[in-house]
Amino acid sequence: MTDNSSVHKEILKLRKEIDEHNYKYYVLSQTSITDKEYDDLYKRLQELEEAYPEFKTNDSPTARIGAEPLSVFPPYAHPAPMLSLENSYNLSDLRNWEIRNLRLLGNDVSLDLFGGGLEYFVELKIDGVSISLLYENGKLELGATRGNGFVGEMVTENIKTIKSIPLHLRKELTGSFIVRGEIYMSKPSFNKINTERQKKGDSLFANPRNAASGSLKILDPTVVAERKLSFFAYEAIYDGNDKNVIPDKQSEMLKFLKDMGFPVNPYGTILGSINGLEDFAQRWEENRESLEYEIDGLVIKINNRSLYDRLGKTAKAPRYAIAYKFTAHQAKTRLLDVIWQVGRTGIVTPTAVMEEVFLAGTKVKRATLHNIDFITDLDLKIGDNIFIEKGGDIIPKVVTVIKEERSGDEEEIKIPEICPACSSPLTRLEEESGIWCTNWNCPAQMERKLTHFASREALNIEGLGEAIVTQLVQKKLIEHVLDIYRIKLEDLLQLERMGKKSASKLLNAIEMSKKQSAEKLLFAIGIRHVGITVAKLLIQVYGSIEILKDLSEESLSSIQTIGPKIASSIVSFFRTQPEIIDRLKEIGFNLAEIPSLNENLILSGKTFLFTGELNSYTRPEAKEKVEKLGGIVKDTIVKNLDYVVAGNKPGGKLEKARKLNLRVIYEEEFLQIIEGS
Repeated sequence: MTDNSSVHKEILKLRKEIDEHNYKYYVLSQTSITDKEYDDLYKRLQELEEAYPEFKTNDSPTARIGAEPLSVFPPYAHPAPMLSLENSYNLSDLRNWEIRNLRLLGNDVSLDLFGGGLEYFVELKIDGVSISLLYENGKLELGATRGNGFVGEMVTENIKTIKSIPLHLRKELTGSFIVRGEIYMSKPSFNKINTERQKKGDSLFANPRNAASGSLKILDPTVVAERKLSFFAYEAIYDGNDKNVIPDKQSEMLKFLKDMGFPVNPYGTILGSINGLEDFAQRWEENRESLEYEIDGLVIKINNRSLYDRLGKTAKAPRYAIAYKFTAHQAKTRLLDVIWQVGRTGIVTPTAVMEEVFLAGTKVKRATLHNIDFITDLDLKIGDNIFIEKGGDIIPKVVTVIKEERSGDEEEIKIPEICPACSSPLTRLEEESGIWCTNWNCPAQMERKLTHFASREALNIEGLGEAIVTQLVQKKLIEHVLDIYRIKLEDLLQLERMGKKSASKLLNAIEMSKKQSAEKLLFAIGIRHVGITVAKLLIQVYGSIEILKDLSEESLSSIQTIGPKIASSIVSFFRTQPEIIDRLKEIGFNLAEIPSLNENLILSGKTFLFTGELNSYTRPEAKEKVEKLGGIVKDTIVKNLDYVVAGNKPGGKLEKARKLNLRVIYEEEFLQIIEGS
């Protein structure tokens, strides 16, 4: 019999080891073990926590991925506003900013002035997404977006997937500790994601910042984890007993954050005068392409933090800091043509074909035009001279039409009315700027649709990858996604590198896919705007795919999180594909599942939060019990919680719950509720 105490010790040791390796890799840029050795440690920890769930905690390295998809991001009021920065574009702007600050400070000789000016700390301005992290007694409790500066959105589970963000501080610290920084996507990660999206026919991200921002808004943390986001910290706010924790200088702040376990940008520097900024800015503007991440300027801060309160802030920005913006990479060229391409979901998007031009280190002859409204707003015409701008590392965009250089020979861009691939009529909703082909059998969509249909997140048909799909479509062995269920052994043997054993294995995988859940099938058939989270919700509510075909937009829109856009897309899909249900039935799919949102469940729709340890159940057991009875378990304090269940050693969440006047119950009452008494 295994000694549980020894298991617990091993789990704690493994966590500490993994955290240490993460710190060395993401903060110190050091590699102390091989990837294989790291994976072995992680796998061993996973195995132990699964075998002994009573020892699993939400600050374990294994808790970074695996949280259930969310239905919404709750609002979060920042304890201290996350203000934006005033922008500057030249040295004259910066001198005026300094003069204003010196006037506010007066002739105080204690300011350590250098040649009539102040000492500054200059940091690279990362082109990412501002984020705020809340640690309570050293443990990560919450991550929130900037939002409007006063209220953001809680994206805690998504934040946890970013390995460079520590789940607990490296040094003991009681009280509330807020760290602010920038979440970004590296250029290699950005390029990889866009390459994959291009293969699937999905719309491309315009730049790494948009990709990072979009990733943080994904409701499924497992998908966020695949985006490989990164983080740099730049500021800390502490509300605790030791008032000397926060350093007096911004230059020392970054060292302090690094010691606490956070990655910081290594290129910050102290300047004794604003005049020294010109050379520094020019050097980085010329060399920014050498970095693995995007920067769009510099952030200049007065280094002496004790002056911050004295300087105060405007309605929008602090006075102690200012942004210095770089000029965008632009080039002049001529629009030769606009081509229209069909994506996996049928979206038809325009691409500009231009005279080749050199821009930011690469030759460019195509640029994104986004959608019809973008073309209309620019008043763009074939033959126009235009300026294009680098939007990220690989995708340029048209930013300006040089109308004064028009000769009169320019031609209007014709918006297609029929699909360029299958000649079916194109559809456009009044409130949308995109047009799409609603023909589910459109050949331009077929490869991408079938690849999606067979993907791991959908029906998981192992062996039906892109290469096989391309051959099946090109050889016209399938003309409809569901034709895959009519494929025979002799058909597969026609394909390159396909032997009898591989063909038999693929046929078996195709047959097994019929047993997948209704929610996966709904996601697989590729209704526009219906991702796996929406598919799961629809099956939970209605219990069957077949029911969906007869529902109105009004009925669908009545479900929380199903907006008019999704509802319209579902109705349109079943209207244009009336035979789809019968075909799915003929194949042998299970279209129905028992709805989990049953109004008869005693805890249906009720929200719970657990803090402290219960005697009757472990935390995972209590969560499972609540969910089986129709309830929802939250990990963070929110205003609309129905019950906060307090066990032994409840921690800081109990105090927060009381401040918000939430209903706090103890174990005895909790047991009475779940037993229905």
